[in-house]
Amino acid sequence: MADPIYSNKTQFNTRQYIRVGTTWEGNYRGVLILSPKSQIENTLSTIVGYSAGVNYSINNCTLSLTAKGGFVNVPMYAFMLPLTTKIDESMTWYSPSTSTGETFENEGGDIEPYSSQITSTGNWSGNTISFDITPYMNLWNGSESDTLGIVITGVESSSSELHTYFYSSEATTPLTGGKLLTNCKFLGGGDTNTVSTEGVRIKIEKSGAYHAISLQDTAPSGSLYWSIFNASVSVGDTFAMFSPDTEQKLSLGTVVCTIQDKVGSDLSAAIVVSGISLGTETVYHTTAEFSATSTIPSGQGIIEFAEPDSKLLFDLSTFAKNDPVYVSYRATTSPNNSKSFTLNFYADETTKNGRARLYLNEPTVSENRIGLNTEIKPQGVQPKVTLALLV
Repeated sequence: MADPIYSNKTQFNTRQYIRVGTTWEGNYRGVLILSPKSQIENTLSTIVGYSAGVNYSINNCTLSLTAKGGFVNVPMYAFMLPLTTKIDESMTWYSPSTSTGETFENEGGDIEPYSSQITSTGNWSGNTISFDITPYMNLWNGSESDTLGIVITGVESSSSELHTYFYSSEATTPLTGGKLLTNCKFLGGGDTNTVSTEGVRIKIEKSGAYHAISLQDTAPSGSLYWSIFNASVSVGDTFAMFSPDTEQKLSLGTVVCTIQDKVGSDLSAAIVVSGISLGTETVYHTTAEFSATSTIPSGQGIIEFAEPDSKLLFDLSTFAKNDPVYVSYRATTSPNNSKSFTLNFYADETTKNGRARLYLNEPTVSENRIGLNTEIKPQGVQPKVTLALLV
């Protein structure tokens, strides 16, 4: 007889990450052990005129988790462990602790009786999922328990693989790429930047004395390369556009263009250029490649990774727009330097340029060049509880 998919060695949580959902190895649920009492008391102590023991109520409470890998936008739910359960970090699928003889009556954890009719459904926003745990927090607040155990569960099945890895507060946030990196450099305002794209489906149309080029590509790769190009050039820059098509009885070949304007501020914006002639055509659809050498605008920055391995590419792909990124870089003759940035977007440019890039919203440092030890971590990705009190 085959081993059961449920195993008493299956951990609810680990020090590296919180795993939720189903893999071919088994079903996983994540448990977060909350200890709100001291945090609430510390917050109340900052209120002028507050005295210990004053009554308060909990207006709302949200628990948020950030995915590091696996699947996002999949259904997930939260429930509350009994307030009498003696939980600790050695919790397994069957028992709240390996140090006691206590076991759960139900695989995956018992439910607090007073909350048996309450299930919190997770709401995804990008790679973050949030749960309204206000009812659970109010039940905890009316008890004598020091801890509150919240179980996160996803789609569980013995015949599918649908799991998510969340960052865990039990560990130091893991290094992006799993190690110190020596293949990255910073590009900042004033530095020379080169860009070359794969084919992007575009539309060219007459715009006054010039022509407007806009994105028409619905493929993720086309949208990505248009964003890479758009982020790398500014008004006044010159670039080369290569269009091998012979659509509409027109062949442009290689055309050198100068940017006269950008229509909009986002990376899908159209650009208005000089240098194109469409003859009698007023609108022309084609697939084109773009290349340019430009100067990075002041106030923006790029971290570039040369020939990234698969682990680094995967970790970089988990970054989402506006995610905070922590960077520490080490020169052999100077102390460590560190700085935090927020992400504009991530670009996998390995096919065309043998590199990956993080396009940043802020200027980068200029000291860091290929060969220096650099560590990169996501910030603000550990489990977060947001609590509003009424005093």
